[in-house]
Amino acid sequence: MSAARTDAERLRRLRALGVEVWLRRDRPAPDAALPAEDESHRAAADVPRIRLAPGRGRWLLLGEGTERPDCRALLDDLRGLLGAEACRFGQWSDSPESGVAAEDWAERGIEWVLDFGGPGAAHPAVLNLPRLDELTASAEARKRLWQALRPLLETD
Repeated sequence: MSAARTDAERLRRLRALGVEVWLRRDRPAPDAALPAEDESHRAAADVPRIRLAPGRGRWLLLGEGTERPDCRALLDDLRGLLGAEACRFGQWSDSPESGVAAEDWAERGIEWVLDFGGPGAAHPAVLNLPRLDELTASAEARKRLWQALRPLLETD
């Protein structure tokens, strides 16, 4: 039996037990060795996953440049509106085995994901927004941001 097939079977058993598996990036994922009939794995790969930074909060902010000084004022205003203790940061996972899957966001306390220029995940909790650099440069983009947030804030 090949090592790749053994790894794929081991990965399948761990998933069945509900164990989250982290894989090293410098080697190919054993998923490539999974047989074509394993449709549950293929469906799991289509679920958006997020790597969370430390912290807690119901609003998850995702985007490139969150550490940039020119974006900091906008993020500070946003956190002031939403509540600094209610915001946390993260990034989209580039692997189907790492990060927190969309179905587990609620148990982590995440109600809304504000995605600033990311891949545009089609999920009801994800609000796809302009990139942070666009928001800092454009009053019209900021207006669209506040308009998109308004209905979410009115339901609280």
